[in-house]
Amino acid sequence: MYGPADTSSSAMTLSEARSLESSFGISSIVAGPAFSDFSGVLKARFSDFVVKEVNLDGEVATYEKIDAPNEEQKAEEVKKAAEPKKERTYEERCGAAATEITSWCELKEEEEREKVKTDLLAFLLENKPKPQEEKKDEEEAKKVEEVAENKVEVAAEAAAATDGSAPAAPAAPTIPVPAIFTLPKLADKSNRGKIHSTVRAHLSAYFLTDTHEGAVRVIPESEFSEVKAYGRFGGGKNQNKRGSNGGGGGKSKKRKLQDKDFWPPARGDYLQFVLYKENVDTMHAIKDLEHKLRVKSGVKKGVGYGGTKDKRAVTGQFVTVYRKRGEDLEWINQKDRENAIYGGGGGGTGGYVSTMRVGRFKYVKSHTNLGMLRGNQFTIVLRNLKLNEKDKAESLLATVNGRCKSVKENGFVNYFGMQRFGKFLDTHKAGVKMMRGDYEGAIDIIVGPKNDGGGERPEMLQARQAWINRGSDADEIKKAAQEALKGLGRGPERSAIEHVARKGADFKGALFSIQKGMRLMYLHAMQSAVWNSVATLRWEKGGGGEVMVGDLVVMEEKEKSVESTQLSNKKVVEITEENKGEYTIDDVVLPLPGQQVQVPNNAVKYYEDACREIGLLDEGEEFDMKKVFTSKDTKDFNLGGDYRRLMGRVANGEMKWEVLEYEDAREPLVETDLMRMEGVPLPGTVREIGEEGKEEGKSLKGLRVTFELPSSSYATIVIREITGMPQVQTYLKGLSLE
Repeated sequence: MYGPADTSSSAMTLSEARSLESSFGISSIVAGPAFSDFSGVLKARFSDFVVKEVNLDGEVATYEKIDAPNEEQKAEEVKKAAEPKKERTYEERCGAAATEITSWCELKEEEEREKVKTDLLAFLLENKPKPQEEKKDEEEAKKVEEVAENKVEVAAEAAAATDGSAPAAPAAPTIPVPAIFTLPKLADKSNRGKIHSTVRAHLSAYFLTDTHEGAVRVIPESEFSEVKAYGRFGGGKNQNKRGSNGGGGGKSKKRKLQDKDFWPPARGDYLQFVLYKENVDTMHAIKDLEHKLRVKSGVKKGVGYGGTKDKRAVTGQFVTVYRKRGEDLEWINQKDRENAIYGGGGGGTGGYVSTMRVGRFKYVKSHTNLGMLRGNQFTIVLRNLKLNEKDKAESLLATVNGRCKSVKENGFVNYFGMQRFGKFLDTHKAGVKMMRGDYEGAIDIIVGPKNDGGGERPEMLQARQAWINRGSDADEIKKAAQEALKGLGRGPERSAIEHVARKGADFKGALFSIQKGMRLMYLHAMQSAVWNSVATLRWEKGGGGEVMVGDLVVMEEKEKSVESTQLSNKKVVEITEENKGEYTIDDVVLPLPGQQVQVPNNAVKYYEDACREIGLLDEGEEFDMKKVFTSKDTKDFNLGGDYRRLMGRVANGEMKWEVLEYEDAREPLVETDLMRMEGVPLPGTVREIGEEGKEEGKSLKGLRVTFELPSSSYATIVIREITGMPQVQTYLKGLSLE
């Protein structure tokens, strides 16, 4: 979003911003007083904050051409299907099918797998379809046999009617058992589905499949009518549409490649692509995809993504969807082209366009889940740079270069950023109330009035006030909830108050009516506030960047490039005088407080002070980490804890930055992927100031910096370390673009 900065009298002063940040435990700067502080406007345009995911393979989610990979693959498949010389024989189809089917069977022993494969192949070959003339001869022979059998039955009945006893007669023919092949039982439903798909792909004209008591059965065409459950697969209304409901048949004996039901067995089950967004919330984008693609949310056959991204940014992230093709997503790249602005993420609330694009398609075997990331690559712009301390001798260029070099080489205290505590900076307070068993107090914080109104619409303000002004008896509480509902929008507030409006003063139930992920957000914010405070105490009172006896290090992760988030994967050891030389400050971790973590011997007092300050300990109450983070009456609020590195680092020690000069306060200073794709260059007035460059004159100065962080670290904390300035929104809004 761009537009004039907020210069109203309500803007926060620098000292107030520093004090507010400090109340969340964010106080220390690694660079210290060696350099001047400088200010800069952040997120004047969406493209001033570019975030691209980095997956576990180190690939960056850069948006590129939509159709090349997908169309090439499709063209190859069409080409192969159209080549008559490569038409497989029945025997070749059976061999391929037997090999693939056996691979999906859950058999541990090689000997057992080989036996199933051999038996299955023999069964398939035995049921090879016969030529039409041979079939006709068999049908005639069967009719003759049936006539002979009928004559025997008539003679026997006549003899019985004459003397009351039946003469010896040939035994009645035995009803043939259906010649079907039953595979070993499979616990994994997806493996059964793959077997059904394999039969459809190779032998759809000759065989059906069904599932009976957990085992897949392969049924030859000659036995379709013998299968009692056949109606599920082709009987009744669908008798001429074999396989329409999961069986192995098809509408014709040659399934066309264009048939949407066809999915080559060798192709990965998931279409992976890069989702590029400007001014679009991640969850809104995902819901839109699910709706248009007609897939369910939160399941492996739905839309998968590794993490959520800021709305007010230009973002790229990896997304997967089950068995879709690139053309199924073409609508995304077309829907906003008429109104598109290719000026570098200039969209915003002033009527500007929000943009989405998709590209870089490829098929993969696995669904993308939350957390499946190595980290994020950031390109961030700060505009209208100004030195904070004018009495310092160094120039702006020297200050910026010095502070960026310090971050690159020395890192930063790995604080949780201010955004961790919500739009109104109060989510940690709700977490404290929840942990202490004060559920009504937690609801009051979630639903009640916010500082300065928070810029909310009048109806929302009235709803919050109606709730906080409620009476104390049950009827008054219900009435206040019903009144508040008139103005509440969608969100946790409405979920909680709808419950109260129905059930009355059941505040615990009201909390549980809030989505689980949101409930955990309040508790995690509380943990984060404690961790931040302890990190500051450890840095300022515990020797700064020096390793100290009593510090903790995580052993399992010392050689890993991706930090684990599972407590069960982490084993900590305490630093002693004997092993102190083996570690650096980068190895030191601090516990994210909880029941299952080990508290460093040199930081017990720090945790006690932080817990008491935030309200988790009453006056005179003894500190016991396990007791503090065990809920009074519900295990759902119990917190195990975790370990987090004290120091943050840019990935691989790599960081690139440029100090820029530009003329227009709002012109783009970053070439986005969409600009590159559309051939839109940066304005010619933007230039880099080199080491020898002059910075005098009337041109505006900006900073463009690029770095990668692990997913657990905050880019705003890096910007705080670079500038030395607090990253509090109310303060930043008061900075001028010119």
